[in-house]
Amino acid sequence: MNERIKELADRAKQSVPQGILDVDKWIETYNEKFARLIVSECADVAYKFDELTLGQGYTVAKHIKKHFGIEE
Repeated sequence: MNERIKELADRAKQSVPQGILDVDKWIETYNEKFARLIVSECADVAYKFDELTLGQGYTVAKHIKKHFGIEE
């Protein structure tokens, strides 16, 4: 697995509240946090390419976040 993905997975694990005892609820919470981190990372990549793509990177990043329901 890619090192960056491992880092995001670890961050997602650390951000799940410790009081969750129901395994299904823990997994659901983890999956949501992990997915949000991945989507945000993808949008950040698009933002970084904004200058190279004459403003398209910003537009792509906004569409990625909107598509997945992650508003700023």
